[in-house]
Amino acid sequence: MKGRTILTIAACFICIQQLQSAGMRKIQDHWTTDHGKILEYLAAILNDEETGISESVQDELETLKNNPCNINDIDRISGSILSYIINDYRRFFIESHIRKYGPILSAAELELLPGFGSKTVSILMPYICFRLPEKEEKLTIGNLLEKLSFSEHEILTRVCTEAKFEGSRKIVPDYISSDIYLRGRYSVNAGKNFSAGMTYEKDKGELPFLKGKFPEPEMLSAHIQLSGWKISDRIILENFIAGDFTVNFGFGLTISDKNSFIISGDPASHGKKAAILQPHRSTEEIRFRRGAGATIKTGNYSLTAFISVKRRDASIEGNRYTSLPETGLHNTASTLSKRKQLPEYTAGARLYLEKSALEAGISIVGYSFGKQCGIKQTYYNRYLLYDGIWGNAGLDINARIGKCRIFGEIAADPTPSVSLMAGCAFSNDPENEISVIYRGYGIKYKAPYSSSAQHGGDENANNEQGISLSGRHDISGNSRLCLSASYSFRPYPVFGKRYSSDKIKFNTKYTLDSKVISFSTGCSITASPMQIKSEEIVARCTAAIYNKETLIGPVSRLTLRAGMSGTTGQKTGAGFFAGMEIQLKNGKGNTEATCGFTFFDARTWEGRLYCYERNLLYSFSNRILYGKGARTYAMLKTTILKCADIWLRYAFEIKENLACSHDMRLQARIRF
Repeated sequence: MKGRTILTIAACFICIQQLQSAGMRKIQDHWTTDHGKILEYLAAILNDEETGISESVQDELETLKNNPCNINDIDRISGSILSYIINDYRRFFIESHIRKYGPILSAAELELLPGFGSKTVSILMPYICFRLPEKEEKLTIGNLLEKLSFSEHEILTRVCTEAKFEGSRKIVPDYISSDIYLRGRYSVNAGKNFSAGMTYEKDKGELPFLKGKFPEPEMLSAHIQLSGWKISDRIILENFIAGDFTVNFGFGLTISDKNSFIISGDPASHGKKAAILQPHRSTEEIRFRRGAGATIKTGNYSLTAFISVKRRDASIEGNRYTSLPETGLHNTASTLSKRKQLPEYTAGARLYLEKSALEAGISIVGYSFGKQCGIKQTYYNRYLLYDGIWGNAGLDINARIGKCRIFGEIAADPTPSVSLMAGCAFSNDPENEISVIYRGYGIKYKAPYSSSAQHGGDENANNEQGISLSGRHDISGNSRLCLSASYSFRPYPVFGKRYSSDKIKFNTKYTLDSKVISFSTGCSITASPMQIKSEEIVARCTAAIYNKETLIGPVSRLTLRAGMSGTTGQKTGAGFFAGMEIQLKNGKGNTEATCGFTFFDARTWEGRLYCYERNLLYSFSNRILYGKGARTYAMLKTTILKCADIWLRYAFEIKENLACSHDMRLQARIRF
């Protein structure tokens, strides 16, 4: 009781300080209403410069903003994108605090825990809430209808068009339809217990509806989800999804519909697991299941099972498939003829134990195309191709021993071949963390839906033995230094090389976040010690600086961002970009205008650079810069009647050969 009183007094003191610094504005105004803060934080951790923050990540953040995680519900947080921020160290102190003092009831109380603070809490605030732990309700029609009566609805539409020119000549693609992109989406949420959604998409050049006996949408995805319902006193329906969904077992060596398993410079990115079953909300047409899946929990055990029947794009010759396109585009006669030609059957199950500081799971998955493989197998695609019925089984573990976290997964296929990933992370205080991870992917191991199989070309994890080291040190409360090194060895030939190869990478990143500005800089060096003469050493350096939201008058706020990046190598040559971005908001925060300009010079594709830009909701944030030229964009977002958001974005890019492109996007969202 004494401890709770001290914490309450300290929390009140922090609240008073925040009110004074905000100039009597609401505390909520200190926390951004968009995803800017957390996207920048996640980008630094994931180090995913080539694709930016994926659409699925932004989609998950938007879902969390509409239905925040209860900070006292650690299980839900651990299976969400927030686990990159609320890592094992912070999770330990949350659990200890709840056991000792009871549930956390305010942001000020959360700030007092070791490893947190005003900055971390401000990033989390749009996606968390403070409630007493909820008891699961009995699953009945009456309870479900009652939840639906208080549900939230969202309708989103998007229209995009792009025009490219070479000099004064417009480039007209050989599409079978207009090059306008269309997207429509409807979703409904009733707290954590029920959600449903439907998405329609037409890519550039595709037909809006396919001709036939009944007009068929080019791409239509739908799902319903039930979560956290009691079936009996001892059995809980933790999750049930029907329609389109994603599956993620263990650490991704068996089956994973998420993005590639990323090993980056921040230890927080090592050994992260995604939620086992999630609705498929994006428009990506390949990596998802279509059918039904459920997770049932009793005590410390849970069982997940799913079944999926889906048709894949393919070229069929007799009883063999001779190609498996993965773009999802059907904008030419050739690609349209391959649409949904091959049935795919997938089923799997996972038994999971969660007890105290130990988590362990056993997984098995089987799949079949119903046809033999007619594609020529080479050393770089053999891990994706199989005949008849195939499958994988895996065992994974995640345990905390004192200040260490040990994690790993071992998986096998019918060959038999084995794939292994194992690691350890250590943290003795919030300011320091180190981790090591070992990867051993056998050249004969086949798992088409594992994270390791998602790497393409020279980056595929098949036929790789490697080790990665990383460390993080927070120099002070506002600055952080991350260092990492990795070494990979491929004993057999890989794509583009007819000999054994290796790769060594060094990464460093420093960030400073003060009350006025934020600054970050980083450098990465890549080399191949075995072929130092024939290969190249590539160095990339980046720097970005932006000021905090600054009042420039009684009704407007200004944010300024500037950044630059450079690369150099024996083959890539030198390249760089420099740019700046200005964002202006009105006092009410319902209208904001953004304008950005970038000049770039990257003469080779290998030396390409990546630049962050603000974009529409659920859109990628990074642009690939290649060649020499300049790029500018402007975006306007406004909220009407507190329920409708409208985005309008225009971008223009021109290169030294006078090739240019125009990109215009319009998006509207209605919530009620």
